[in-house]
Amino acid sequence: MSLHVVKKRDLSHLTQEEIEKHASQGITILYDFGESTIKRYSDNTVVKSGETNRQKSEAAALCLAARLGLPTPRLHEITRSSCDGYDESTIKMDFIEGQTLESVWPTLSVEEKRDICRQLRTILDTMRKAEWPATLIGSCDGGPVLDARLYGIKTGGPFSNEEDLNNFILDIHDMTPQPMRDTLVKHQRKDHRIVFTHGDLHQDNIMVKDGKITGLIDWELAGWYPEYWDYVKFSCSSGAHRDWMDYAKDIFSQTYEEELLFHLALSRFQRG
Repeated sequence: MSLHVVKKRDLSHLTQEEIEKHASQGITILYDFGESTIKRYSDNTVVKSGETNRQKSEAAALCLAARLGLPTPRLHEITRSSCDGYDESTIKMDFIEGQTLESVWPTLSVEEKRDICRQLRTILDTMRKAEWPATLIGSCDGGPVLDARLYGIKTGGPFSNEEDLNNFILDIHDMTPQPMRDTLVKHQRKDHRIVFTHGDLHQDNIMVKDGKITGLIDWELAGWYPEYWDYVKFSCSSGAHRDWMDYAKDIFSQTYEEELLFHLALSRFQRG
Protein backbone atom coordinates (compact mmCIF):
# COMPACT_ATOMS: atom_id res chain seq x y z
CA MET A 1 0.00 0.00 0.00
CA SER A 2 1.29 3.44 -0.85
CA LEU A 3 1.39 5.64 2.27
CA HIS A 4 0.45 9.27 1.88
CA VAL A 5 1.31 11.21 5.02
CA VAL A 6 -0.67 14.43 5.24
CA LYS A 7 1.07 17.18 7.22
CA LYS A 8 -0.37 18.16 10.57
CA ARG A 9 -0.89 21.75 9.45
CA ASP A 10 -3.19 20.37 6.70
CA LEU A 11 -5.29 18.58 9.33
CA SER A 12 -5.86 21.35 11.84
CA HIS A 13 -9.32 22.27 10.52
CA LEU A 14 -10.64 19.03 9.05
CA THR A 15 -14.23 18.97 7.89
CA GLN A 16 -16.42 15.90 8.20
CA GLU A 17 -16.06 15.42 4.45
CA GLU A 18 -12.27 15.38 4.77
CA ILE A 19 -12.42 12.90 7.64
CA GLU A 20 -14.63 10.62 5.54
CA LYS A 21 -12.21 10.96 2.63
CA HIS A 22 -9.33 9.75 4.80
CA ALA A 23 -11.50 6.89 6.04
CA SER A 24 -12.28 5.85 2.46
CA GLN A 25 -8.52 5.59 1.87
CA GLY A 26 -8.14 3.26 4.84
CA ILE A 27 -6.70 5.98 7.08
CA THR A 28 -7.83 6.64 10.65
CA ILE A 29 -6.58 9.77 12.38
CA LEU A 30 -5.66 8.69 15.91
CA TYR A 31 -4.13 11.93 17.17
CA ASP A 32 -3.66 15.48 15.95
CA PHE A 33 -2.32 17.94 18.50
CA GLY A 34 0.57 20.37 18.69
CA GLU A 35 3.33 19.28 16.33
CA SER A 36 2.31 15.63 16.22
CA THR A 37 -0.06 13.70 13.97
CA ILE A 38 -0.69 9.95 14.23
CA LYS A 39 -2.53 7.93 11.58
CA ARG A 40 -3.46 4.28 11.38
CA TYR A 41 -3.46 2.60 7.97
CA SER A 42 -5.43 -0.40 6.74
CA ASP A 43 -2.34 -2.64 6.87
CA ASN A 44 -2.33 -2.21 10.68
CA THR A 45 0.63 0.14 10.70
CA VAL A 46 0.82 3.58 12.26
CA VAL A 47 2.60 6.63 10.85
CA LYS A 48 3.53 9.35 13.31
CA SER A 49 4.65 12.76 12.02
CA GLY A 50 6.31 15.47 14.03
CA GLU A 51 9.37 17.53 14.86
CA THR A 52 12.55 15.69 13.88
CA ASN A 53 14.32 15.62 17.27
CA ARG A 54 11.34 13.95 18.89
CA GLN A 55 10.83 11.44 16.09
CA LYS A 56 14.51 10.47 16.08
CA SER A 57 14.39 10.11 19.85
CA GLU A 58 11.34 7.85 19.65
CA ALA A 59 12.78 5.69 16.87
CA ALA A 60 16.00 5.12 18.83
CA ALA A 61 14.05 4.32 22.00
CA LEU A 62 11.85 1.82 20.14
CA CYS A 63 14.94 0.05 18.82
CA LEU A 64 16.42 -0.24 22.31
CA ALA A 65 13.10 -1.35 23.79
CA ALA A 66 12.81 -4.06 21.13
CA ARG A 67 16.29 -5.36 21.97
CA LEU A 68 15.19 -5.62 25.60
CA GLY A 69 12.11 -7.60 24.60
CA LEU A 70 9.66 -4.98 25.84
CA PRO A 71 6.06 -4.77 24.56
CA THR A 72 6.36 -1.84 22.16
CA PRO A 73 5.45 -1.04 18.55
CA ARG A 74 7.86 -2.62 16.05
CA LEU A 75 9.63 0.13 14.12
CA HIS A 76 9.51 -0.15 10.31
CA GLU A 77 11.26 3.02 9.14
CA ILE A 78 11.92 6.69 9.78
CA THR A 79 11.92 9.34 7.05
CA ARG A 80 12.78 13.02 7.16
CA SER A 81 11.50 15.99 5.18
CA SER A 82 11.61 19.78 5.25
CA CYS A 83 8.88 22.17 4.19
CA ASP A 84 8.75 25.95 4.56
CA GLY A 85 11.63 25.86 7.01
CA TYR A 86 9.97 23.25 9.25
CA ASP A 87 12.07 20.12 9.82
CA GLU A 88 9.76 17.12 10.15
CA SER A 89 10.20 13.38 10.34
CA THR A 90 7.80 10.46 10.23
CA ILE A 91 8.13 7.05 11.80
CA LYS A 92 6.23 3.99 10.63
CA MET A 93 5.53 1.27 13.18
CA ASP A 94 3.12 -1.50 14.11
CA PHE A 95 -0.29 -0.74 15.55
CA ILE A 96 -0.68 -2.01 19.13
CA GLU A 97 -3.93 -3.84 19.80
CA GLY A 98 -5.99 -3.10 22.89
CA GLN A 99 -7.46 -0.16 24.75
CA THR A 100 -5.73 2.57 26.68
CA LEU A 101 -5.40 1.95 30.39
CA GLU A 102 -7.13 5.27 30.97
CA SER A 103 -10.27 4.09 29.16
CA VAL A 104 -10.55 0.75 31.01
CA TRP A 105 -9.34 1.90 34.45
CA PRO A 106 -12.83 2.64 35.89
CA THR A 107 -13.99 -0.90 35.01
CA LEU A 108 -11.17 -2.63 36.90
CA SER A 109 -11.23 -3.96 40.44
CA VAL A 110 -8.52 -2.95 42.89
CA GLU A 111 -6.76 -6.28 42.40
CA GLU A 112 -6.95 -5.99 38.59
CA LYS A 113 -5.45 -2.50 38.81
CA ARG A 114 -2.64 -3.80 41.01
CA ASP A 115 -1.96 -6.66 38.61
CA ILE A 116 -1.55 -4.29 35.65
CA CYS A 117 0.62 -1.97 37.73
CA ARG A 118 2.86 -4.90 38.67
CA GLN A 119 3.17 -5.78 34.98
CA LEU A 120 4.28 -2.20 34.36
CA ARG A 121 6.77 -2.54 37.21
CA THR A 122 8.34 -5.58 35.53
CA ILE A 123 8.72 -3.59 32.31
CA LEU A 124 10.32 -0.65 34.11
CA ASP A 125 12.66 -2.92 36.08
CA THR A 126 13.85 -4.44 32.79
CA MET A 127 14.46 -0.97 31.38
CA ARG A 128 16.43 0.11 34.44
CA LYS A 129 18.74 -2.89 34.10
CA ALA A 130 19.81 -1.83 30.59
CA GLU A 131 23.44 -0.79 30.42
CA TRP A 132 23.92 2.95 29.98
CA PRO A 133 26.41 3.71 27.19
CA ALA A 134 28.08 6.03 29.76
CA THR A 135 28.24 8.88 27.31
CA LEU A 136 25.48 11.47 27.58
CA ILE A 137 22.29 12.25 29.48
CA GLY A 138 19.57 12.80 26.91
CA SER A 139 17.61 10.97 24.25
CA CYS A 140 18.54 7.48 23.09
CA ASP A 141 20.00 8.70 19.79
CA GLY A 142 22.52 10.94 21.58
CA GLY A 143 20.28 13.96 21.07
CA PRO A 144 19.06 16.56 23.55
CA VAL A 145 17.09 16.21 26.75
CA LEU A 146 13.35 16.45 26.03
CA ASP A 147 11.77 17.54 29.30
CA ALA A 148 7.96 17.76 29.44
CA ARG A 149 6.82 20.65 31.60
CA LEU A 150 3.54 22.41 32.35
CA TYR A 151 3.88 24.78 29.39
CA GLY A 152 5.44 22.48 26.83
CA ILE A 153 8.60 20.50 26.20
CA LYS A 154 11.92 22.08 27.13
CA THR A 155 15.02 21.08 25.18
CA GLY A 156 18.66 21.25 26.24
CA GLY A 157 21.90 19.33 26.14
CA PRO A 158 22.66 16.49 25.85
CA PHE A 159 24.65 16.68 29.07
CA SER A 160 27.81 14.89 30.08
CA ASN A 161 26.94 14.79 33.78
CA GLU A 162 24.04 15.23 36.19
CA GLU A 163 25.30 18.56 37.49
CA ASP A 164 24.86 20.10 34.03
CA LEU A 165 21.37 18.57 33.82
CA ASN A 166 20.54 20.07 37.22
CA ASN A 167 21.63 23.51 36.02
CA PHE A 168 19.44 23.14 32.94
CA ILE A 169 16.44 22.30 35.14
CA LEU A 170 17.13 25.28 37.39
CA ASP A 171 17.36 27.57 34.36
CA ILE A 172 13.87 26.49 33.27
CA HIS A 173 12.70 28.05 36.51
CA ASP A 174 14.62 31.30 36.20
CA MET A 175 12.17 33.19 38.44
CA THR A 176 13.25 31.12 41.44
CA PRO A 177 14.37 33.48 44.25
CA GLN A 178 18.14 33.35 44.69
CA PRO A 179 18.07 32.12 48.33
CA MET A 180 15.86 29.18 47.32
CA ARG A 181 18.00 28.51 44.25
CA ASP A 182 21.17 28.46 46.38
CA THR A 183 19.54 26.03 48.81
CA LEU A 184 18.38 23.74 46.03
CA VAL A 185 21.81 23.72 44.38
CA LYS A 186 23.41 22.83 47.70
CA HIS A 187 21.13 19.85 48.25
CA GLN A 188 20.82 18.52 44.69
CA ARG A 189 22.32 15.10 44.18
CA LYS A 190 24.75 14.56 41.33
CA ASP A 191 25.23 10.81 41.67
CA HIS A 192 21.98 9.18 40.56
CA ARG A 193 22.23 6.14 38.33
CA ILE A 194 21.45 6.95 34.71
CA VAL A 195 18.82 4.52 33.40
CA PHE A 196 16.66 3.88 30.35
CA THR A 197 13.53 5.94 30.97
CA HIS A 198 10.15 6.23 29.22
CA GLY A 199 9.45 9.80 30.31
CA ASP A 200 5.67 9.86 29.84
CA LEU A 201 3.93 7.10 31.81
CA HIS A 202 0.46 8.49 31.29
CA GLN A 203 -2.37 5.95 31.25
CA ASP A 204 -3.08 6.91 27.63
CA ASN A 205 0.35 5.51 26.72
CA ILE A 206 -0.30 2.07 28.22
CA MET A 207 -2.28 -0.32 26.02
CA VAL A 208 -4.07 -3.28 27.61
CA LYS A 209 -6.19 -6.22 26.50
CA ASP A 210 -7.77 -8.97 28.63
CA GLY A 211 -5.96 -7.75 31.73
CA LYS A 212 -2.52 -7.74 30.11
CA ILE A 213 -0.32 -4.89 28.95
CA THR A 214 -0.01 -5.23 25.18
CA GLY A 215 2.33 -2.31 24.71
CA LEU A 216 3.81 0.96 25.88
CA ILE A 217 3.50 3.69 23.26
CA ASP A 218 4.65 7.30 22.74
CA TRP A 219 8.39 6.98 23.39
CA GLU A 220 9.42 10.41 22.09
CA LEU A 221 10.41 11.62 25.58
CA ALA A 222 12.37 8.46 26.37
CA GLY A 223 16.10 8.43 26.91
CA TRP A 224 18.89 8.06 29.44
CA TYR A 225 17.97 10.00 32.56
CA PRO A 226 18.57 9.93 36.33
CA GLU A 227 16.84 7.04 38.05
CA TYR A 228 14.18 9.27 39.64
CA TRP A 229 12.95 10.71 36.31
CA ASP A 230 10.04 8.37 35.53
CA TYR A 231 8.79 8.50 39.13
CA VAL A 232 8.79 12.30 39.25
CA LYS A 233 7.16 12.65 35.81
CA PHE A 234 4.54 10.04 36.77
CA SER A 235 3.80 11.86 40.03
CA CYS A 236 3.47 15.24 38.32
CA SER A 237 1.36 14.09 35.36
CA SER A 238 -2.30 14.90 35.01
CA GLY A 239 -4.92 12.28 34.23
CA ALA A 240 -8.58 11.46 34.42
CA HIS A 241 -8.24 9.11 37.40
CA ARG A 242 -6.87 10.44 40.68
CA ASP A 243 -6.30 7.00 42.18
CA TRP A 244 -3.66 6.25 39.50
CA MET A 245 -1.11 7.93 41.77
CA ASP A 246 -2.14 5.67 44.65
CA TYR A 247 -0.51 2.75 42.86
CA ALA A 248 2.97 4.28 42.65
CA LYS A 249 4.49 1.71 44.99
CA ASP A 250 3.06 -1.11 42.88
CA ILE A 251 4.61 0.43 39.75
CA PHE A 252 8.02 1.56 41.00
CA SER A 253 10.55 -0.64 42.80
CA GLN A 254 11.93 2.50 44.39
CA THR A 255 10.28 5.87 45.01
CA TYR A 256 12.04 9.24 45.18
CA GLU A 257 10.16 11.51 47.56
CA GLU A 258 13.01 13.99 48.04
CA GLU A 259 13.48 14.47 44.30
CA LEU A 260 9.72 14.83 43.86
CA LEU A 261 9.57 17.58 46.50
CA PHE A 262 12.47 19.33 44.77
CA HIS A 263 10.65 19.40 41.43
CA LEU A 264 7.33 20.40 42.98
CA ALA A 265 9.01 23.32 44.73
CA LEU A 266 10.65 24.46 41.50
CA SER A 267 7.42 24.22 39.50
CA ARG A 268 6.11 27.33 41.27
CA PHE A 269 8.69 29.38 39.40
CA GLN A 270 8.57 27.87 35.92
CA ARG A 271 8.69 30.30 33.04
CA GLY A 272 6.50 29.76 29.97
